[in-house]
Amino acid sequence: MEFKHLWSYFVKIFIFSVAILSSKAQAETLLFYEDYWPFSYIENAQTKGLYYDLATSIFDSMEKDYSVEVYPFKRSLMLSMSGKGLVVGIFKTDERSIELEFSEPFYQEESVLFVNKDNKFPFNAMSDLKGRQIGVKLGWSYGAEFDQAKESKLFTTVVGSTEQIYRLLELGRLDAVVDNKLSGISTINDLKVNQSIDVLPKPLVIGGIHIAAKKGLKSELLKQFNRHVSRIRDNGEYQKILNRYYLPTKVPSNGQ
Repeated sequence: MEFKHLWSYFVKIFIFSVAILSSKAQAETLLFYEDYWPFSYIENAQTKGLYYDLATSIFDSMEKDYSVEVYPFKRSLMLSMSGKGLVVGIFKTDERSIELEFSEPFYQEESVLFVNKDNKFPFNAMSDLKGRQIGVKLGWSYGAEFDQAKESKLFTTVVGSTEQIYRLLELGRLDAVVDNKLSGISTINDLKVNQSIDVLPKPLVIGGIHIAAKKGLKSELLKQFNRHVSRIRDNGEYQKILNRYYLPTKVPSNGQ
């Protein structure tokens, strides 16, 4: 009798353990990157940002279990290409589409050109960048047209950390830096170079921001994600999240 009770106990423990492991196995891994305020960053050991808030709200709406991992952007991208999670917050490009399958855009991001005030130039088309040196972040894409122009050697890109490329711009060693408008404005304020640097008025690109996974691995999940983007738009949750990130106090006093 005691043996039967003991056996029953172990069976229950085994079933419980399998259920826990199965739940963990089914949880989706969301790959964020760590230094892109206000979209994806770490503060006080917590993952934060607009991409984080939107993506996790959508997965909550989907009633999907998920875990969050945060890495430098390039590593998050490589992990997703290896089938180890869904990278959150990237542009769709021809090169990336070889390895990755994308959701529909869940956000529209505006990338602009930051320039030294003593070396401003008119920008209306990609051809206006001919012969110039442009600062970019490691591993980032700024849309198909920019990538194609870079490959055709229309201009030269200088790759560096965020602080490095803005310091070079301040010193006049770059003609421009490409960055998201919100995060770039925050950066020039934080580095106290907003008196030396301006934003050109015409955006370089207004591009869709996606989540993506290794091609063929998460097709149904991505379709479900698309449906729930529409759902949180319709119920007002999407706009509530966006409203938290409109921070006029971050804009330099000169209005640029």
